[in-house]
Amino acid sequence: MTRLVRWFLVLEATAFFAAALVHSGVLIRGYGHSKAGTAEGVIAAVLVAALVVTVLAPRASRTAGLGAQGFALLGTVVGLFMTQSAWGLERRPISSSMPGSSSR
Repeated sequence: MTRLVRWFLVLEATAFFAAALVHSGVLIRGYGHSKAGTAEGVIAAVLVAALVVTVLAPRASRTAGLGAQGFALLGTVVGLFMTQSAWGLERRPISSSMPGSSSR
């Protein structure tokens, strides 16, 4: 069970870290959003911290894994809500917000 928890934590932390790099403009330009990048970086850090807990205290791996994954899920839901509301993104036409699009 501990190996499975660690595997999921590594996979999720890698995914959130990659998303943070994309939103920071490091991996792909045009998808920059500093607040999203910061949030994804924090989520990745929490997942890595839980991974460290599973190594240092294997008996607590289930609790650490569930707590970190719950935090990641909550952060993802909040991010989705903010994306769909007026709080998250600047309002601009879709065509001008797509990478590679030219404004007319």
